[in-house]
Amino acid sequence: MNKSLIIIFTLFIVSCVNQVTLEPSSHFEIEKVQVEVDKFENELFLQADIDHWNGNENIASVQAELSVYQNGGYETLGSFVLFDNGQNGDIIPENGIYSLLTTAEELIVVDVEPEIKSINMVSYYELAQSESDSLSIELTVSGKSLRVIFNADDIEGVSTQFTKYINLSNTYIEIQINADGMYNDKYPEDDNICDREWSLSDYGFLHYFNIVASSQLGSSNNFTYSTKIPFRPLDECGGTGEALFKFNVHDMDISNCLSTEANTCSENLIELSSIERSLIISGCGDNYCTDVYESNTSCAEDCE
Repeated sequence: MNKSLIIIFTLFIVSCVNQVTLEPSSHFEIEKVQVEVDKFENELFLQADIDHWNGNENIASVQAELSVYQNGGYETLGSFVLFDNGQNGDIIPENGIYSLLTTAEELIVVDVEPEIKSINMVSYYELAQSESDSLSIELTVSGKSLRVIFNADDIEGVSTQFTKYINLSNTYIEIQINADGMYNDKYPEDDNICDREWSLSDYGFLHYFNIVASSQLGSSNNFTYSTKIPFRPLDECGGTGEALFKFNVHDMDISNCLSTEANTCSENLIELSSIERSLIISGCGDNYCTDVYESNTSCAEDCE
């Protein structure tokens, strides 16, 4: 090969390598954010962790634009400047974490009473023979959706953005259960004996547990609350029959009360939003023939 061609080819490769190697980074993003609203203390806390490829000194400004879902869309509540100066709610200066602690008065919005929009729950459940299992339940509840758009600008005019939604409705879901229609283990303390008997109790609805965490459903003012109901298998004498579930919405802005077995927190219960659901629980081998769901064909053991 001609020596001049080899030299030209070599220079071309080196120039390409140098070009790739020397290309500067342009990494600039908001890595994570934090939004906390304390209505009892009347405080709003905003925080954004900014990562700039060329150092924190190149960040020019960080702001948060707040808007709330009202009348079918988001209406602005204003824009707030965040700081990295060790003041105004910021703890450590010049570390790329911008914060603001201010009053929550700006978050006073049109009163929207939370309401259960839908419940995704089956009406029939069949117990497994030997494996423990669970039933998934998901509720959609309307609330007050706060949208916070964090904007960061650097000294070159480059911008980056991060959007977070939170539920301003300080609500949780209480689940109550009525097991008066269940066939339950007669000897729950003895694992070697399984003898189910009709409950014959008249306790009515009792506190079961609470669902506190929720997640935004798209960009609307609806939020989902999800949980799982555990069930023992037939081999462990799991109960069968009819269980009634009641789903209650509680508003902790009315009173800071979380339901327990001893305290139903009736003072913050939104009664118009309580919904009941029935669940038929059966299992072939429980010695009871469940109408509609079991027959001589499907379970001769129970329906002879």
